[in-house]
Amino acid sequence: TLAVVTIDVMATHSWEPRFEGAPFELWVGGDAPVGTSIGQIRVVDLAGPEMLFDMFHSYHEGVPFGIEETSGTVSVLSPLKKYSRPTYEFEVVVTDGRSSLATNLTIHVAPAPRSTTRWDTVVHFTIQENLSGGLVGNVVAALRNAGARVAPDPQFELVSPEARHFFTLSQDATLYTVAPLDYEAHPNHTLVVVSSRTSDIFYVHVKVEDVNDNAPQFNAVSYEGVIKENSASGTSVRIHPMIHVIDRDTYTGATYYLQLLGDSSPLFTIDSSSGDIIFVGQTLDREVKEAYNLVLVARDDGNLTSNASLTITVEDINDNPPRFTEREPLFSARGDIDESSSRKLPDTSK
Repeated sequence: TLAVVTIDVMATHSWEPRFEGAPFELWVGGDAPVGTSIGQIRVVDLAGPEMLFDMFHSYHEGVPFGIEETSGTVSVLSPLKKYSRPTYEFEVVVTDGRSSLATNLTIHVAPAPRSTTRWDTVVHFTIQENLSGGLVGNVVAALRNAGARVAPDPQFELVSPEARHFFTLSQDATLYTVAPLDYEAHPNHTLVVVSSRTSDIFYVHVKVEDVNDNAPQFNAVSYEGVIKENSASGTSVRIHPMIHVIDRDTYTGATYYLQLLGDSSPLFTIDSSSGDIIFVGQTLDREVKEAYNLVLVARDDGNLTSNASLTITVEDINDNPPRFTEREPLFSARGDIDESSSRKLPDTSK
């Protein structure tokens, strides 16, 4: 006997989020007003349902902070001057109603600065992108050059955890990159530094300089062109889709140009600014060649390139008269036949 067994496999809840950058550490100035956002708890959740955030503490007097339940943004909810603690420890929990994930959050409250001008002092640095371990500059020297009062050996620290992914401060307050900076992703970085000795807070603005690190890109991987046979030299080829090139590098003087490669490339030329393709040959005969396969090349001034394929089809037109396929006549008559001696066929019409 034969029995058929059907097994149904039921999908289980496979949501597995993870915190990005945990454990979290945030800093806020002691005079930050109510409503100030001081950071965000981020969860990498590729395919999970809606998430809800909450955070818990054990302080009987309460805390001046709260977390927005859907975005994970941590904000000041009560005047900080009503509280005396310099540091708060929280447990942050994210859940989808079935599964939960927890991590630690530390919030440091820096005393309000004694001089408001120190909050307004911003120093500026510039560094090229893609440099890991690159020297940005000395923060203490830059602040003093800008007229700020900086205590001897201020023992500066970077406040934002995100900033520490890209930058580090040495003991003498020299700023370095610890990871390559990407101009196209973040052309500017604003860093907050705090003195662990005086609690003074200053701002550092780092401008990332663009370099040639991206090849110009076509808007398609292949293109189709059409031109009628017997077109005169100088005729434009109809291209679909229209050729468009994007170069993400925007540094001063960034340029690129377009080329056509292939055995038949001398028959055509391309305008680098418009992407128009022009026939520059002598003749186009579909009966001789129906299509031309070419390669489009975009090349920038740093010799970075990208390619795309181009097929130009020659459209047939009515340029050939009809011709008999055989030259010999199908029927012939002899001229020396005597009509009187020819045999008549019987009349079958009666």
